[in-house]
Amino acid sequence: MTGKSHQQGGALRRSLDAVASLLHDSNEPAFVVDREGQVVHWNQAAEAFFGVPGEEALGRHCATVIRGLSSVGEIQCTRHCPLFVQAQRDDSYVVREMRVPTRPRPARWLDVRLHHVPLEDDSGRFSGILHVITAADSKER
Repeated sequence: MTGKSHQQGGALRRSLDAVASLLHDSNEPAFVVDREGQVVHWNQAAEAFFGVPGEEALGRHCATVIRGLSSVGEIQCTRHCPLFVQAQRDDSYVVREMRVPTRPRPARWLDVRLHHVPLEDDSGRFSGILHVITAADSKER
């Protein structure tokens, strides 16, 4: 696999194995966070899109890496992400439109759709979230 993965044991590792080929082969930026919100997989498309090497993203909380904003400039990515809470509660697939910065500096702000897919361990408990980023439109900000 050419994407970067933070070594994890147990349930999240098995869930990540199940989606590894999708992440590896995807031209779409994709990453996985564990149940604490720490980035445990960051594919090459995410590296290219965000301008953040996997070594810099892995092990950090996703809010500090993504730093997404709403269309009116409100902070969306926080350590208390409402989508993360929802995924833990009801296993929902969620798509949220937001603006994210890319690098190198100065950052360009792009409108994207961030697809959130909850992952479960073998016993059906929440173990993390797969995030896939697609274009919301072709406008650069």
